[in-house]
Amino acid sequence: MQATAAAAAARPGPQYHNTHPVSGAGGLAIASYDLREKTGASIDIHVTYQSSAKEGDEIEIEGVAERVGGSLAFTKVNIFKVEDGRRGKSVATGSHTKYVKVA
Repeated sequence: MQATAAAAAARPGPQYHNTHPVSGAGGLAIASYDLREKTGASIDIHVTYQSSAKEGDEIEIEGVAERVGGSLAFTKVNIFKVEDGRRGKSVATGSHTKYVKVA
C-alpha cells in the first residue's frame, strides 16, 4: 500500500506502538492471510531504519505474513520512499510477532 508519511512515523525514535507502520502493516498481513477479524497481541516488534522520510513524503509499505500458526504469527514489513512514482530507497525494515491463538 502507499501512504503519505505522517509526522510521528516519519522519523526514527520512540513511537506510539499502534501508530507505527510496522505494527499496522503486520496486523493487516495477518488479517489478509486468512481473513480473520482479530490479529492478536504483539509479542515482539523490531524496526531498523536505513534512511528517513519527511512529513508529506510518499511511502510504500509492504507487509508479508511469513507464517501464521495456531498460537503465533510472524510478519516482515518493508517501507520504501516513493520516488518519481516508483519504489525508491528503503526507509525501514521491521518484523512483528503476534500471539494469535483464539480461545
